[in-house]
Amino acid sequence: MTALLKARTGLTIVIVALVALVGAGVASAQEPGGDGPGGQFSADALENFYQRATLHVELLQLRLDLANKVVGRVQELIDKAKEEGKDTSDLEGALAAFKTAIGQAQAGHDTAASVMSAHAGFDASGKVADTEQARQTLKAARDALREGGHTLREGTREFRRAFREWRASHRQQTQP
Repeated sequence: MTALLKARTGLTIVIVALVALVGAGVASAQEPGGDGPGGQFSADALENFYQRATLHVELLQLRLDLANKVVGRVQELIDKAKEEGKDTSDLEGALAAFKTAIGQAQAGHDTAASVMSAHAGFDASGKVADTEQARQTLKAARDALREGGHTLREGTREFRRAFREWRASHRQQTQP
């Protein structure tokens, strides 16, 4: 019995830690177009933004991968709780909402990745070929990354809250 309790506690700790990591925000790419002379960034600055946006696309994908791992682990927890006869309907609803948020965030990521892979305004090595087109590329990628990141953060926050509430309510039921 104590081994099972330790295993469940360990699984719960891992899930909470993973959910916290998924919710950790990645800073959005800065907006090109406002700080340079005449409201324009230099080609070097745009190239720097391009590199940063590429990194942000990769980081958002890592966060999405982690979120999907959390979904798998929580599903395992739900299955175990069901075997024990516990009510998991609230947690299943929260998990479904979290999956929806992950899907929406993935769409934002995919849009940003597509924009960055087309690299309009940049050559194959990330150097500016057309300044205005490069600015538009970076703005489109930034907007998609912001939306995807925000959706994932909010979905994670809501799921984390629901998971904590579910866990607390089931802890109270098992304690005398």
